[in-house]
Amino acid sequence: MEENNNSNSNEDDYKNARNLLENGLQELLEYGSQLLKKKKFKELNRFVKDKTRSLDKLEDLKEMQPYSLSKLCEEINDEKEGLLTGWPALDKHIRIPQEQITIIAGQPSHGKTTIMM
Repeated sequence: MEENNNSNSNEDDYKNARNLLENGLQELLEYGSQLLKKKKFKELNRFVKDKTRSLDKLEDLKEMQPYSLSKLCEEINDEKEGLLTGWPALDKHIRIPQEQITIIAGQPSHGKTTIMM
């Protein structure tokens, strides 16, 4: 039954994309031609970008998948051990994640630079 739902969803996505494309192309041709005749190139560029954004949004929705508990458990098990800070009392509570951007923020003169040394 799930395959049938996925099939219907894919067909709906295809129909939606096709409708967006057909309507967008029609509007692009009509309104775009008017802008070209008036030599409004910046406005034409903006208009084309807006139309392509509509298709990009549809593609983003298609790629979205529900995030499950089993996926979270997989990611936790696959996660690399964090880096130690060098302070045993702090290492008991936190680790610095590997392969990620870590931002240290706080008020002035509260040890941000010291902790990074």
